[in-house]
Amino acid sequence: MQTRLREELYAAFPGDSASTDLEAINALPYLDAVVRETLRFHAAVEVVSRVAMEDDVVPLDKGYLAADGTFHTQLRYDCSPLLGLFVCFSIELN
Repeated sequence: MQTRLREELYAAFPGDSASTDLEAINALPYLDAVVRETLRFHAAVEVVSRVAMEDDVVPLDKGYLAADGTFHTQLRYDCSPLLGLFVCFSIELN
């Protein structure tokens, strides 16, 4: 992988005095793939925290059979204020 990336960079920017402008960098498909794959494995932001501010119901395309034998076709998320924070937990519905 590293060798292929170096070959692409040397071909795009031959010599030490080659100018590196944004268009030339954007025209390197393997560099783009390496950067995207690196960010996929090692994200710049470790945790994205999203908090629901109100209750919600999420319909499911395919239902599922719970351990107690009931079939569920949607999930309901109830959000409750707890010490100034909103804590959401899932309650299964039929």
